Amino acid sequence: MRILLLVSLILSLTILPAFAQGPDEDEEAAIEEEINRLAQLIHTIDLRDPGATDWVGGTIGMPELTAESGAGTQIENITFETFDGEMVSVTDLERPVIMNLWASWCLPCIHEFPLLVDFVENELENADFWFVNTADETDNALEFLESVETGDIPVYVDVEDAFALELGVAAFPTTLLLDTDGTLLIIRSGSLTPSILDFFNLVAGYPDLGEFEAPNIEADELTAIIDEDIEDAEPLVLEEEVSGELDSDHWQANYKFEGEEGFHLVVVMLSAEPADNPFFDPYLVLLGPDGTRIAEENDSQQPPHAALSVILPEDGTYTIVATRLLEAESIFGGEYTLIALDGEDMVANSQ
Repeated sequence: MRILLLVSLILSLTILPAFAQGPDEDEEAAIEEEINRLAQLIHTIDLRDPGATDWVGGTIGMPELTAESGAGTQIENITFETFDGEMVSVTDLERPVIMNLWASWCLPCIHEFPLLVDFVENELENADFWFVNTADETDNALEFLESVETGDIPVYVDVEDAFALELGVAAFPTTLLLDTDGTLLIIRSGSLTPSILDFFNLVAGYPDLGEFEAPNIEADELTAIIDEDIEDAEPLVLEEEVSGELDSDHWQANYKFEGEEGFHLVVVMLSAEPADNPFFDPYLVLLGPDGTRIAEENDSQQPPHAALSVILPEDGTYTIVATRLLEAESIFGGEYTLIALDGEDMVANSQ
């Protein structure tokens, strides 16, 4: 028995410290590379759909949208409570915590709830997660919470909006990452996406890794990220309307059009329910017969619509991609209609 105890002690002294050392140099380098990659992607996301992510490694996106209290701020003596009056303080954190500040009147807040619940239940590893209701009426917040699933995620109240006021929150939703010592590692103004949540999770686990310096990005570089390896596409016939629906599982629909050189092609994509679904933003991309991207558009004169007007450069089969702003990263989906028209006929009929 004593021999077994001695062997156990030796193993505990030799094996456990190896686990405590964390990732080796190669693993750490790979993690840092992924954090930096995500930072670059989020910068593009925030330029395309205005948002800002202030991080201890650098400010991502549009700095003018950041909260007054930026990354690196020390948060102290802030207390939240549940709707039942149970208290919790940020001074008692045992793990980093991601806080999502939301209100029932904030449509993007409401839309991202399912994404956040799924992320916490299936992806989040390095932090805890809190929903924090602020700038809201209690009855309205409770009514909304009865309509959604929050799983085991705690929901707290920012009493008298003290936390939001201290941070100088500039927009809703606002999401932040707080380290156990009260350091604000990230504060984000704007909606969340899967990649942004991955970024939060990695920074929570490795707060000392990564850095970001905003690159100079021209407007024509802010293009849709679509799957251009297209195998199947539905035929599109002039003046025959088609319809479909985009969501997180099906965020791109492809159509093919037989065109001739010099033909004036007009394609219009409309949200089927713009009044009820104002954040669904249709986006069109036109690919040439050789797969070259010819044109794209997400804002016509009446958003949330999209329209393309192109003189076709050659004969062949063109691909029309119907998607949404931010493509796979978007949390907003909906039904749409799409139609191809002869631009010359439209001009003649308008005269």
